[in-house]
Amino acid sequence: MAYQSIARGSVPNDGNGDDLRTGAGKINDNFVEVYTLLGNGSSLTSDTVVFNNTNNVLTNKTIDSGNNTITIDLSDIGTTFTGTISEFNSSLSDDNFASLSGSETLTNKTISAADNTLTISLNDLSDMPSGTTNQILSTNGAGVYSFVNYNPGLGNIIEDSSPQLGGNLDTNSHTIFSTTGDIVFSPNVDVDFGTNIIKFSNTVSQESDLSNYSPSTYEGMLMHVSGTGSLYYVNNGSWTKVLTDVSESPVENYTSPGPTLSFETNTADGSTYKFTGPGIVSSESNPRFYVYRGHTYIWDNRNYNTSHPLQIRVQSGGNAFTEGVSEPVTGVTKFVVPMNPSDTSLVYQCTVHSAMVGIITII
Repeated sequence: MAYQSIARGSVPNDGNGDDLRTGAGKINDNFVEVYTLLGNGSSLTSDTVVFNNTNNVLTNKTIDSGNNTITIDLSDIGTTFTGTISEFNSSLSDDNFASLSGSETLTNKTISAADNTLTISLNDLSDMPSGTTNQILSTNGAGVYSFVNYNPGLGNIIEDSSPQLGGNLDTNSHTIFSTTGDIVFSPNVDVDFGTNIIKFSNTVSQESDLSNYSPSTYEGMLMHVSGTGSLYYVNNGSWTKVLTDVSESPVENYTSPGPTLSFETNTADGSTYKFTGPGIVSSESNPRFYVYRGHTYIWDNRNYNTSHPLQIRVQSGGNAFTEGVSEPVTGVTKFVVPMNPSDTSLVYQCTVHSAMVGIITII
């Protein structure tokens, strides 16, 4: 039944209120419902109100007045226990039961109800194994503990931006390598290999591959060119071929070098090349070169190569002449004049400015 309100009218005796009998009936009906729900129909209960016709949850506790049982809801751990009030009270006498007030010690564990904290005491571990100095407690993952010797080794140094060694580094038959880029010793320090043999493979296929290794950076570097079978080294900022002594007998994969002349660009301005070198007037624009079969000629154009790259061609504006021509490093043109060239009238020309052109005649 819903609550019944007694109509009083707007003003006294306006004829719109309930009569005394009707009003008294509503009052009686309201009280009957209250006494029925909060008591036994004639008297109210003096303690916690419990409804008779259903189960009621009181902060994770259910009291069923129908069969006088109490249920504690432990649904968070997937299990619900039920029992009588007598059984519940009996459980309070268990030594491991923790009450809501004070604190109880549960086998080296203290639960404090005051601040809801759990403290594990390590003051008395009589059931634990004992160890010695420099040992640590270890577990096998199955609840068995033991003390083992402490080994202060490095587990991972990836987050250490400046690691230092406290002693010798033993690779233990493993390899030091880099997944990306070179391994660099910095700053420049001496690496003392003592009397050990240094094994390495500095090999490229052809002379032009040497340009991949800047001679201005790798002074003194050695490189073997498999195509020529010769050894090269960096000297004064350029790659130099090591000449082999053939005074006793011929050497395999060795070609006796012919006379070599070297010229260096001293001017390149969009219309003119000027050179210094044997037999050349340094002020002459686009001078003519006479080259001899079997001889080697080198034009060093590195100081101007970015804006005025030099190329040997079959004619002005024509295709590149490739017989005996190579580029040991960027900006250096090497011409080993063949004995039987396909053409004896050539030119050298800037690949950007066609006016920068001179004649090369093979004799």
